[in-house]
Parts: sequence; C-alpha cells; structure tokens
Amino acid sequence: MFDTITLTGVIGTDPRPSLSPAGHPILTFRLATSQSRFDRATNRWVELETNWYSVSAYRQLAINSRQSLHKGEHVVVVGRLRLKAWSKGERSGTSVDVDADLIGHNLFWCTTSSVRSLPVARGAVVGASQLQDQDPDQALEEADDPQSPEGNSTVEHSLAALDS
Repeated sequence: MFDTITLTGVIGTDPRPSLSPAGHPILTFRLATSQSRFDRATNRWVELETNWYSVSAYRQLAINSRQSLHKGEHVVVVGRLRLKAWSKGERSGTSVDVDADLIGHNLFWCTTSSVRSLPVARGAVVGASQLQDQDPDQALEEADDPQSPEGNSTVEHSLAALDS
C-alpha cells in the first residue's frame, strides 16, 4: 500500500532523463521543500529545515515534464511516497522518494501556458529524441509521420542515445 503525498517546492537539480530496461521514459529530479513561520518577536518570517525528495516521473508524464521543467522552478507534485533504508559503509539513512502521478508549476510563483501533447501509445517504447530538448511542434509532426524514424515508437533506443 502506498501513501499519497502532495508537495510544493523548488526543483533542486536539473531533471535527468533515462529509459527503463523495457525502453519506457523516466525523468528524475530532486525537490526541495521548506516551511516558514512568522516570528512575532522579530516581526519576520523564519525559514525552517529543508526536506529533500527524489521525484520520478514515468512514461507520458516523463516526456511532458522533460519539455516543461527546469532547475529552480516552483512546482506542485502529487504522487506515491516510498521510504527506503540505505547503508553505505559506516553510513546509513533513509531516502524519501516520490513516484509522481501529477506535476505542475506552482502558479503562485509564475505564469505558464499549456501546449497539448500527443500521448504515446500504451505499451510503446519511446524514442530518445522525445526525451531530449527539441521544438515541441517538430516532435509532434515527427510522431505523426510513420516514415520518420523519430515517429516509430516501436524501435528501442539505448540509454546511450540520450547522450547524443
């Protein structure tokens, strides 16, 4: 059973695209959340501790997020919370991960506009170019063109193709 969590915070790392072993897109980034309280004695807002989460988006959410999210942006994330114990030598701790169901910009801090994307067919393997920075209109045209190698979503691409 998973706990659902809603977080508001700042993207703390450049979002990193990758592919699962089955060829499905994944996008990961670190999210910093902090709380503040008003200190009446000093008549100022005081920042409390910062919590860090590892956020992972999958499939269509990963593709859309790759085109939309950047380090330093304020976002809202809704997802399933996973706590993992880890140890490395003499050090140990707990990582807090979120498998995102929804990600969006926090409109308190910015404005944004929406461009509808074409969904990837269920079970399709995504081409590496769909995870790379590119013109979204060109990507949509290529996805519609069956002659385009970029539009052929059944061709598996290795993780190395992401670096090219």
